Amino acid sequence: MNDVLFIQHDDHVGPGLLSELLPEARLLRAWEQPEALTGLLQAHSAGTSALPGALVVLGGTMDAYADEAAPWLPATRELMRRCVADDVKVLAICLGHQLLAVATGGEVGVGAASEKGLTDLWWSADLPEDGPFADLAEAIAGTPYAWGDHADAVTRLPEGACLWATSQTCPQVFTIGSALGVQFHPEVTEALVIDWLTRGGADAETRESLLASYRSHAERLRDTCEHLAAWVSC
Repeated sequence: MNDVLFIQHDDHVGPGLLSELLPEARLLRAWEQPEALTGLLQAHSAGTSALPGALVVLGGTMDAYADEAAPWLPATRELMRRCVADDVKVLAICLGHQLLAVATGGEVGVGAASEKGLTDLWWSADLPEDGPFADLAEAIAGTPYAWGDHADAVTRLPEGACLWATSQTCPQVFTIGSALGVQFHPEVTEALVIDWLTRGGADAETRESLLASYRSHAERLRDTCEHLAAWVSC
């Protein structure tokens, strides 16, 4: 199993289901230790420390360009670039997906596309049939929906990226090198849904409707997360 490192950007956007599926993964709460990522990069540059075996970059409430408010973001993007350059697996979720795009030459639109709740997916017919992503593509392609909760979106994919899936509003899954970005939240749990809806100020009717939707689709949502966890860990 890979030595997996989670980068968490926000106290309310944790690894969720992924912490159950990848119990041995290390967790770096970046806002508490903003210097830790810089130190990791310096040690890697000096040859005294290797990159993680795999990297999972979680979501957050800031945007992908919020370097002043979240001063660890430049180091996060640089770590993602190095992982891609060194063929280290990266699973990038929501904000992570957007950071991956920016880190590798794409663009993100702040406020460009808002989705909350069950999100329909449309999959490309041109997915990899061999290579390191083949098994994952076979496992998740055709998944009809995922759980979304975001306002920003990738507006231009990096050069060389492969678009796997879109929603009505934005790219949802893409790969570049050894990295996979997903705009949706595979790690979502009922507790996270409740917290996000409460903190987002949703009224009681909206909360109950979205929570009922999550509960009725939770098993299928978990299946997608299990496939992603299996890919990143091996």
